[in-house]
Amino acid sequence: MGTVEAGKLSDLIIVDGDPLADISALNNVQVVIIEGVVVVDKREITY
Repeated sequence: MGTVEAGKLSDLIIVDGDPLADISALNNVQVVIIEGVVVVDKREITY
């Protein structure tokens, strides 16, 4: 664990839901960022 700050490297996942309230939210990964690069992006583009 740590902080997300400018100049730091981190791997992140963004999920649809609150995994602290419902662990199954981890089954709904929307974005994966590894070393600052988005490698998965399942978000829908809306205009």
